[in-house]
Amino acid sequence: MWSELGRSHNNPTSFGVIVIKDPSSSMTSKYPVLSPDDQAAIILNVTNTFGTNISQGASVEGQVTPETGASAQIEFTAPQSFVSRTITLQ
Repeated sequence: MWSELGRSHNNPTSFGVIVIKDPSSSMTSKYPVLSPDDQAAIILNVTNTFGTNISQGASVEGQVTPETGASAQIEFTAPQSFVSRTITLQ
């Protein structure tokens, strides 16, 4: 649930999925399965997940582990300037 991403829940493992492209209709709200050609965004509360000490230019690493198949690494560098509360990483 999106409400679990709020600061009051303080759950580091809560996340949301926004479906961008799903030609196979495999990404249901209850069990979103990522299939070939699907695109999705993972939304999380950075403070709940990584704490409050992500500073400008800091490196952040993570891992997405599917039920079957190989894990995917997530790596990004925090922007040099935080100008809004929402930042899109590409």
